[in-house]
Amino acid sequence: MKLFKHELKIDANKYKSIPFWSWNDKLEKQELLRQIDWMKENGIGGFFMHARSGLCTEYLSDEWMDCINACTEYAKEIGMDAWVYDENGWPSGFVGGKLLEESENHDRYLTHSIGAYDPEALVSYIVTDDELIRTNENNGEMHLNVYEHISTSTADILNPEVVQKFLNLTHERYKEFFGERFSEYLKGFFTDEPQYYRWSTPYTVMIKKYFKEVLDEDILDGIGLLFLKKKGYRKFRYEYWSGMQKLMLNGFAKMVFDWCDANNVSLTGHYIEENTLGHQLLCCAGIMPFYEYEHIPGIDWLSRKCETPLSARQVSSVAAQLGKKRVLCEMYAGCGWDVTPRELKFITEYLYINGVNLTCQHLLPYSERGNRIHDYPAHYSPINPWVKDHFKEFNDYFTNLGAIISESTEQVRVAVLHPIRSAYFDEKLLSLIFKLEKNGVCYHFIDETLFAKYGDVKEDRLLCGKCEYDVLIIPDCITMDEFTEKSIKKYVENGGKVFLVGEKPSFRTWEEYDYSYLKSNISWIDVLNTRPYEVESNGGSLCVSYRKANEKEFLIIFNHSPSEPCSATIKLPENAASWRAVSLIDDSEKHYTENIYLEPGELLLIVPDNTKPDFITEFDVIKPVGEYKVLWSEPNSLVVDELCYSQNGIDYTEKSSVPMAFKRLLIDRFEGDLYLKYCFEADYVPDSITFNINLKDICSVEINGESFNFAAGANISAFVKKGKNEIVFKLNYKQNENVYHVLFGENITESLKNCILYDTELEPLILKGDFAVYAKDGFIPGDKPGVLLAREFVISQKKENMNSLVKNGYPFFAGKISISQEIFCNSENAMIQLPGRWHAANVTVNGVNLGSMLMSNRMDISSAVRMGKNDLELELIIGNRNLYGPHHYAPDSEPDMQGPEMFEFSGFDKEGSIENFCETMSFIEPLEAK
Repeated sequence: MKLFKHELKIDANKYKSIPFWSWNDKLEKQELLRQIDWMKENGIGGFFMHARSGLCTEYLSDEWMDCINACTEYAKEIGMDAWVYDENGWPSGFVGGKLLEESENHDRYLTHSIGAYDPEALVSYIVTDDELIRTNENNGEMHLNVYEHISTSTADILNPEVVQKFLNLTHERYKEFFGERFSEYLKGFFTDEPQYYRWSTPYTVMIKKYFKEVLDEDILDGIGLLFLKKKGYRKFRYEYWSGMQKLMLNGFAKMVFDWCDANNVSLTGHYIEENTLGHQLLCCAGIMPFYEYEHIPGIDWLSRKCETPLSARQVSSVAAQLGKKRVLCEMYAGCGWDVTPRELKFITEYLYINGVNLTCQHLLPYSERGNRIHDYPAHYSPINPWVKDHFKEFNDYFTNLGAIISESTEQVRVAVLHPIRSAYFDEKLLSLIFKLEKNGVCYHFIDETLFAKYGDVKEDRLLCGKCEYDVLIIPDCITMDEFTEKSIKKYVENGGKVFLVGEKPSFRTWEEYDYSYLKSNISWIDVLNTRPYEVESNGGSLCVSYRKANEKEFLIIFNHSPSEPCSATIKLPENAASWRAVSLIDDSEKHYTENIYLEPGELLLIVPDNTKPDFITEFDVIKPVGEYKVLWSEPNSLVVDELCYSQNGIDYTEKSSVPMAFKRLLIDRFEGDLYLKYCFEADYVPDSITFNINLKDICSVEINGESFNFAAGANISAFVKKGKNEIVFKLNYKQNENVYHVLFGENITESLKNCILYDTELEPLILKGDFAVYAKDGFIPGDKPGVLLAREFVISQKKENMNSLVKNGYPFFAGKISISQEIFCNSENAMIQLPGRWHAANVTVNGVNLGSMLMSNRMDISSAVRMGKNDLELELIIGNRNLYGPHHYAPDSEPDMQGPEMFEFSGFDKEGSIENFCETMSFIEPLEAK
């Protein structure tokens, strides 16, 4: 990739990743600066200083600002970009709860009931077969009652006065602190998930004002039509949601953007629920217009599932149309400790081929103490074993790919009318974009709000900002705006090419309209002919991006299938003899004919070339099976995640899991001396056993009845005996009142939960040493392949051989382990393919070290193998999933999205029962060696 960057004359430095740096504990300047050095060493270009749950330093205090100052000064000194996250937690706009101190700043929302007339309702209607009739009295009829509620947790960012308070308390605070150095030291702000109230039907005093002043209507005459489809509901819903979008655009997005613009700092971040039209409706009434008001528009991508290009295509369309070169994605949140670098590569490449070019890793925590370790893992800090050794390699890869994406232009001739207006009534879209993707058709969305500002018709082409299109696809939709309709009519009259998918619209805005002139005048074959190169594929899921930079044309192709290979046929231009395929990992190149084979999840950059195609080598693919010999490992672990507790050190509760015990203490509002008893069993005592626990305010520790001078990492082997062992911690347990308000208050949403700070936390005890751990009753398989279940464990001696890490002594293991096996090769051209959920693997064959597998599970080992028997050594890096869990969340499944609630189980009732909790522990097998 480096060579290809030079061909394109690209400087990749400004495309280095910018992670969420979670400030989540008591901040110390020296530690902050040390972590900045670590980021710099690992190929990171900047950081978002992000106040987050667990923060002990007061947000926006003088001490906070001193830490901000130290980090920005140091970043400038070493050539990194310092950004500020604009909130404490999320969503942006409530100043960590400060704005909630005044009731007029609060969000509002609506609920409804159908039945008897309720004089306490905001408004009531008589319900007939055809219509709603507003009434102020009980008529003995069936009534629709609509109720207005005040949010306890969020601020009304549709109100400019509230947004101005937000700016005054946040942005102006930073500006005042830095003075003339402001834009020199601070790159800008990240805004996170601003939204109107999405937990129910949103409402604001501003929409009532909008209806009166702009539409000359009383909103209460029709607001019931949000809940029932009666006469006039299309008109009302259209006016309501388009009005809510306008209020949020002008009341938040534009105000914040204009402030940043005027003060010479940049704005980036993302809004929320970009992945479906319906969810956009619930949060902002259509996401695309908001990207105009970000210097670097962005999205987020949660979980390890990566199935639709909708959100990436929406934001990259606007970026292309408005000339914004960089497109950010906050990604990897909730992928879980189990996620491999190969899966992260798969997610990132899919987003990048659809137009993203800048990574914001979620999450790089300042502290991993206590519950902080459960904050939407995985975390991209040294606590993550593969990150310690390979993070720079991973980051450099996407720095270079991001630079190539950004500094080139996708060759797009096809526009798809974005049907968000139809989502005001209905939703249909995904089947179309999957069909375009499958057939290698590059496209942009046209958003009607932006089209009204930047759209035009030029002869037989459709214009939107800096982009021109000569094919328009209209998806199955119900309505379009008046400006859009008039422009499309002109476009059709000028001979513009139109392809309709499904039914044509039947409304213009909310009114029925005659679209008899609107018909497909081209076929699907004509749509395919917009591709610069003819593409066919068999198997897998091929994605193609046609790009151009400095007059050089190239393609990026990607097999978006995690399990099935893809055979792609891409017709060469007349003057080319081959496709030159540039490796984006090691700068190697190969030349192919029109037939290119892609492994699952493989991405290639290909360029037309005059060189004759290479001879394609046939490899003997070796998949190791059977037992391995264990050569060496880092210390093994036993997680003791059950305990008993007592108020006097004598009378203890029954044994329960740590999250269950913590929830019971919270329900009981306990405060005072607390004794925690952790028990474990051993039939072997190694020379060294240490334990790790981050309990706060520990008063004393006893091991098997003997007093122990607590120190993290101290050897406790002399205190441990064969049989049952007990470790008892005495601590001073307490919680502040805000904890109980957030956990048990009425209608508390995530904004306040994101700011929670426990005074005392409970956590499992982790023992480490040179020992093995076995399930006393063995393991049973879960419903999902690779999931194993057990509950009680014993420390024992290691065995020499194994065919399963979990079953053969390493169920909680995380870190490096070296294993060996004899393999047999039938050819001197050999490829190893290593199955399993390991995170990285250093490969040695016959004493020759061949390097590491990180972003692929395959490696060419031809340079070291010989015909017949060969010695294979693997140094595996195993991730934190089995060490940190989730161990008790619905253990027969492994969720694609993992948040704190799967570790801490915040959803519980007064009796202490917890949904989705299971006493049995679950594990994922990292090494398949059947």
